[in-house]
Amino acid sequence: MTLRGLVSKVWDSGVLLAVGIFALVYTVLPRVTGPMKARNYTVPEHDMVAPIVANAQVASSEFHLRDTHKPMLLDFWATWCGPCKLQAPAVDKVYAAYKGRGLLAYGVNASDDADEIREHVLKHELHVPMVLDKDGALSRAFRVGSIPTLVLIDATGKVRAVHTGVTSQSALAAEVESMLSQ
Repeated sequence: MTLRGLVSKVWDSGVLLAVGIFALVYTVLPRVTGPMKARNYTVPEHDMVAPIVANAQVASSEFHLRDTHKPMLLDFWATWCGPCKLQAPAVDKVYAAYKGRGLLAYGVNASDDADEIREHVLKHELHVPMVLDKDGALSRAFRVGSIPTLVLIDATGKVRAVHTGVTSQSALAAEVESMLSQ
């Protein structure tokens, strides 16, 4: 075997190994570790206000975190985020299934402008109200380090679960059902 052939085999093996590690980290581990349960963590005491830029369900076009005493699902996402795009239809379907039982849901976007968000919502036919977190205050308050991140909050303001990475519709629905049944 020539030196060139040996280098080629080592290079191919290294690339294959890197792709395998990447696939493991981003596809298998989030499913193995499951949702991260939040303990002793509540919604911030002070009100947080952000504009609702798409799908406003009420007369007001502002999101007030402290106005609600209902269970809530926050979906932290961005238009450029591939995994967020995969998860959005599941969030939309879970919201549609449980809003009649009092679930509030909001998409929270801290990286795009209002026009980009509205265009994305129309293109993908999403129905969850979308909040523009312009200054990142909501993301910081809920300790969002990466997207997509889902935060489930019960009617008392306790954060019941935080899911980082893509969450399936069935897993999210089970979590919401459990929260609403208590």
